Amino acid sequence: MTDKHTLSSLQQQELEILKEFQRICQANNLQYFVVAGTMLGAMRHHGFIPWDDDIDVAMPRRDYDRFLEIASQFLSSEYFLESPRDKNHVTIVSTITSKHGGFVLNNACKKLHTGAWIDIMMIDGVPDSGIKRTIHWYKYMLLRALFQISHFDEVVDQKRNRPIYERFIIKIAKVTRLQKHINSEKINEKIEKLMRSVPYDESDYVATYCGIYRKKEIVPKVWYGKGKKYMFEDIQVLGLQDADKYLTQLYGDYMTPPNDTNVSKHKVTEDRL
Repeated sequence: MTDKHTLSSLQQQELEILKEFQRICQANNLQYFVVAGTMLGAMRHHGFIPWDDDIDVAMPRRDYDRFLEIASQFLSSEYFLESPRDKNHVTIVSTITSKHGGFVLNNACKKLHTGAWIDIMMIDGVPDSGIKRTIHWYKYMLLRALFQISHFDEVVDQKRNRPIYERFIIKIAKVTRLQKHINSEKINEKIEKLMRSVPYDESDYVATYCGIYRKKEIVPKVWYGKGKKYMFEDIQVLGLQDADKYLTQLYGDYMTPPNDTNVSKHKVTEDRL
């Protein structure tokens, strides 16, 4: 299926940000991959999934760190970069965002006014298997939950269908206003320490732990490989070497669109102010 559609204003602006990100990576010999819904869009639609509202890219940890170091020197003045290391950043991924605004995220208690953006995730090593991977995974999930609770009003979607234990945690956090007692900067330091504890170069398995697919994000590193070029709208992007196995693990029969199409996960609307 390679259906094309008219890009929304949000998608058009995100595509321009992706081009800017790609330009910086190419100029500095940095490795990246399109992942998750963007990888799926490249395979199934040769561009955006028609109802998708963001772009996801990921970088091996060393390239990710380097990108954060040098991006300000190369980034167009139209955009700004934020990462979880920044005091007021509310998500566990880095973002490049347009300074022009124009959109509102409606998926949490507090509506966030924003410009178009792309998400930049890090790819880290994980233990090969067994109890070490399980312990590593649950440590991360606890820290991730604490980080998100620390920005409860800005990021937690309370209407999303969730397991019972998650609904319980969200209810407790809402009633107790737990976010006031959690230092997000310290939590992020612990997250980074944990994720760096298993070096990417020494690992056979890697993960974009900050993605939404949780354990499904853990894949053999050879699936990423050195990357492969795919068409995405009017440009070529780098995706996984073995995208078929990756997408099958995340989505199952990924070439068949689901029934709940036209659903924006961030519930983005145009800013009418």
